[in-house]
Amino acid sequence: MRLKIKQMFRFLQDTLEDLFLASLIVYLIFMLLETLKKGFVSFFVNIGVIEVIVLISGALALLSRKGPERTSEVTNVITITKTDLRIVIILAIINAAIIFKVALSLGGISYFVSATAGLAIAIAILELQAGSISENRH
Repeated sequence: MRLKIKQMFRFLQDTLEDLFLASLIVYLIFMLLETLKKGFVSFFVNIGVIEVIVLISGALALLSRKGPERTSEVTNVITITKTDLRIVIILAIINAAIIFKVALSLGGISYFVSATAGLAIAIAILELQAGSISENRH
C-alpha cells in the first residue's frame, strides 16, 4: 500500500513538472510570436491565462519536490559540457534581446531588466539541465 502511494506521488510530481515545462515553452513561443507581430496570438488566446498556468504549475511542481534525501552513498558529479554552456548562452541572449525589445519603452532601466532576465533564464536552464541529468543517473 505504501509503495503504491509513493508511486502515485511520484507520478503527480512528474506530471506537474511536465505541465510546467510544456506551459512555459508554449508561453515563451507565444510571447515571441506576439512580440514579432502584435495581435498574432492575442487575437485568439489570452496570454495571461497561459501565464497563470505557468505560475501555478511551477509553484506546485516546486512545492511537490522533496529535498535531497540523506544517504551515505556518494552523489554523482554533474558535468556541464561546453556545448551545454553555448546553448544556454545563446538562449539567454535571445531571450534577453526579446525582453529588451519589449521593455525599450521603459528607457534606461530596460538594459537592467533585460540583463537580469537573461541571467535568470540562463541559471534556470542550467538548473533544469542539472536536475534532469541527476535524475537520469539514478
